[in-house]
Amino acid sequence: GYRLLVHIVRAEGLVHMNDFTGDHPYCVCEVQHLDTSAQATKMETQPVTSGDTLNPVWDEAWEIEPWYQGEALEFAVYDKGLIGSSTEGKVVLQSETFFPDGFSGMLGLSGLQHAMLQVEIQLVGVVGDPEVPVPTVMNYGAPTCSHPYYSAPQAPQMMYAAPHMVAYAAAPQPMTVIAQQPMVYAALPANMAPTYTTMPQPTMFMPDAAQTYTTTPQPAVLPMPATAQPTVLPMPAEAQPPTGTALLGGPQKLKVSILQAHGLQHLNEFTGDHPYV
Repeated sequence: GYRLLVHIVRAEGLVHMNDFTGDHPYCVCEVQHLDTSAQATKMETQPVTSGDTLNPVWDEAWEIEPWYQGEALEFAVYDKGLIGSSTEGKVVLQSETFFPDGFSGMLGLSGLQHAMLQVEIQLVGVVGDPEVPVPTVMNYGAPTCSHPYYSAPQAPQMMYAAPHMVAYAAAPQPMTVIAQQPMVYAALPANMAPTYTTMPQPTMFMPDAAQTYTTTPQPAVLPMPATAQPTVLPMPAEAQPPTGTALLGGPQKLKVSILQAHGLQHLNEFTGDHPYV
């Protein structure tokens, strides 16, 4: 088997999970042994309890053994609570990613859209060989751990350049103009044409010979002599017809019907509008 130097640097983009005690994130690295009966091989960082706990910095490194070629490494970030821990996210790093040249970079955590974990892995030797001194690496400012601490060298960064985006502009579509067609009226068919009927003219009868008419003599009307003209007397006052109120026989009753109104304004915010006339 081999000896690996695993350096857990920091995480970013974690989520708030503990309202009672606050967030105390820590990270666990475990070897996924091919032999399921083998003893578990794992390391665990100290929880970060102060500062920006959603973007914690651990900067802790351990030498773990044994590790065999083909075995993956699982990294899990937890939030330590009062009676247990909640899982922030996990990621599995396959062996071909870091063997034999090592690995240094950011890993996305499953379950969190923007969470990332920065780790560095280096192959330091074979189990049983004398330990080789490890050069010092950059310290990220995390609190010192009481466990044995190894400063891992900076492994070559793996930089991936994103391909350039190619933008395609759509060709302008030709404009189609539909000319307005003139309106054509079709003549009615012969069987639908209107029919006009000539009215017959009245027949004039002319008498064969001149007719002779006799005028009946009218009686003579003589004017009435002035002495025989009737005398017109004025009507007495008591016989005059009543006028005004007297004509109606005194005060009368009227029937008034109030139907509806529209276009009123809202005036009462508290009890609502109650209009009356």
